[in-house]
Amino acid sequence: MRRWIATVVTRVGEAGRASTAIPDRTGRVEIRLRITADGSLRDATIERSSGSAQIDARALAAARAASPFGPPPPAVLTEDGTTELSFPLDVSARR
Repeated sequence: MRRWIATVVTRVGEAGRASTAIPDRTGRVEIRLRITADGSLRDATIERSSGSAQIDARALAAARAASPFGPPPPAVLTEDGTTELSFPLDVSARR
């Protein structure tokens, strides 16, 4: 289970760092992902804003870009066949 979570967090983080980012325009958001049994992203929301609408939008775009993920371990699936992850994400704003 830890490997799956680490993979999701890493993929979203990598998608959130753009080579065209403005170095001093970074922020940390708390993002929540709801992922289905097949690894598809059902929903992504910002739980704690960075204070910048541009950075928050970039975090949500990063989650969509990183999807689909591998299927989550069955032990973490809820009755509706999804799992939720919430984690901090450092994001760079685009030019």
